[in-house]
Amino acid sequence: MEAAAVLEKLASFVSGQRPAGDLGDADKVWLAELPKLIGREQIDEILVGSGNQEVNLLDPASLNASGQAAVLLEKLYFGLRAMYAAYQAGSTPVIVAPGDYGSVGSFISAETTARVVIHNRAVAEKLKTQYDSGSFEELFELCQKNRVFALKVNDQNGLVTTAEAEENWEMSARQWVTDTVRCGDIERTLNPQGWRKALITLCDFYSQDEEMAAMANSIADPDYYRAGGLLNGVAHIFLPTTLKRDTSWFNNKRLESHGLALRAICDTVAACGSQSWAFSEAELGTAGGTIAQSIVCLASYLKAINTDKNGRVDFNAPSAGPWEEIPFPEGLTWDTEAMRSGFAALRDLMFNSTYDGNASIEHIRQKIRADQNGYGHWLKDAKDIDYLLKQARGKIIDRLFGNVLPVESPHRPMDCSLAFISTSTITFGDDVVSDVHMHLQLLQVLEERLVRAHGIVRYAPFSLTLDDGRKESVFDAYLADNYWLHPDLRKLVTGLGDNARDFGSSDCSTHEDYVSRVKLARSGTEAQWCFVSVMAEAYCRQVLKMKDELKRPGRDVKIDVELNRLIGFGTAKAAEYLNRSFARITPEGAVKANGRDCPAWAIPEAYEMVSPIGPKSTSDVGAVAGANTPLAWGQASLYSACALFRQVLAD
Repeated sequence: MEAAAVLEKLASFVSGQRPAGDLGDADKVWLAELPKLIGREQIDEILVGSGNQEVNLLDPASLNASGQAAVLLEKLYFGLRAMYAAYQAGSTPVIVAPGDYGSVGSFISAETTARVVIHNRAVAEKLKTQYDSGSFEELFELCQKNRVFALKVNDQNGLVTTAEAEENWEMSARQWVTDTVRCGDIERTLNPQGWRKALITLCDFYSQDEEMAAMANSIADPDYYRAGGLLNGVAHIFLPTTLKRDTSWFNNKRLESHGLALRAICDTVAACGSQSWAFSEAELGTAGGTIAQSIVCLASYLKAINTDKNGRVDFNAPSAGPWEEIPFPEGLTWDTEAMRSGFAALRDLMFNSTYDGNASIEHIRQKIRADQNGYGHWLKDAKDIDYLLKQARGKIIDRLFGNVLPVESPHRPMDCSLAFISTSTITFGDDVVSDVHMHLQLLQVLEERLVRAHGIVRYAPFSLTLDDGRKESVFDAYLADNYWLHPDLRKLVTGLGDNARDFGSSDCSTHEDYVSRVKLARSGTEAQWCFVSVMAEAYCRQVLKMKDELKRPGRDVKIDVELNRLIGFGTAKAAEYLNRSFARITPEGAVKANGRDCPAWAIPEAYEMVSPIGPKSTSDVGAVAGANTPLAWGQASLYSACALFRQVLAD
């Protein structure tokens, strides 16, 4: 019996056409095909669950008696459907280096890394190795017409739905501070009122009693955060219906979120009167108290937790970073830049004389300095902010260029979040050419180490130091290796995981949970993420920086040859990474890695590695659009890169 026929049988139960608890002897025929479909033809039973909850999926009587037939058959159907999608997409052998599950290996060879897999045929017809304004506009308009960049925005509060995957509550119903800020890359242009509402909603979240208490405790005693538990900090996830922190999440150590929020709020105040997306005079009048309180409390919080007991600013606050896993001591490089850029925006808001005649901005300045919590005293002059900026920049440059390779953390060195730094406001060199050279050097290392055929992996395998001092070789196992398959079936396919468990999109920030998740996947099957568009944006920003330098009166014309060479290189790399990003757009009729229908013309959070149905299930994997498709942050990131590339081509 063909795989399609087995899926059809399962579909009849999932749709309700047949009652799930009424299997008979006739069903033994197609149930007997299941071992073959998962590459285990030699077995005569498939046991799921344990103890008195154990069920044999090949035995109709066992399924009927379990009382779980409906749930199990549905899980089986969607799991096999994803595997069938991987079979149709084509697969590649998993190549694991000698050793245990934690050995460093890659399922993509060096020559495959350079290949770009294009998933949507209509997109493929528009991709070019070189673009002019006209050809790129055709590509952009094709995607715009097919709603690639369409976000789901709440008209009342301006918040954007994180991921339109209703079957995954954890991603569709929660609100992330980072994603809210990142979606501003679209909202500021297409829905400026929504953007302003979203930021006011963020300020309302920061004003909640729990967050104010977390900031007050950390400001009073930085060790409350620095030496405290995972919950000791300001939350970065909240429920949009209540604006309360998500109590099912146990890690409040994602610091880049609050740096990004501080920058976004300050910039949106400072642009009052000059940009359509800026806070209006009326908004700064009615919400000014909440906005000012959020600015001064966030800034004071980030300053306090990055200061040691001797009063030296070290930016060593432990952070979980954008991946929200184990918080590492000594700070993270990207998180440091996110906070530095927030402080830079605050300095601009408070001390840029250009704004002195703006009554609305001056109103916010006064509220910040006279903060009722007593935190605003250090903002009466720029001295403390300048010290923060100096310390942060020094740490970032040392981390990126003080070693053979750039480092996100001494504890997890190679991480794609370093690419965010080259989209931010930091400068590395004293002149444009040296600055751009250093940014390009960083991006090239990330390309060599982390870019794959369907996206970019979040970080390279590394050695994790456990609580007892032992070291464990680990890799990014979130969304890896048949992640959504029933845990007991996943074990049969991968051959790993004595303690089968379904992690989903839940918190995984303890050493125990993190290592347990790693042990369920094979090295080299990491998910490949949407942040290739961040690489495109980073290259665009470097090119625009150089083009501005070419226009600057009084520059040293001797550097023009090098500037033009770098502009050509950067433009070509931006086009390459835009192509990689557009190549990830989903086709019609696709299926996601969790077996659900995949929306067409969507940007997946990640392409996930799923075993193909049939005899190669235990040896191969294929790339299937991830469960969280579309991801709003991915849409906003590509939109931002496109907007910058249009500027590159227009100049």
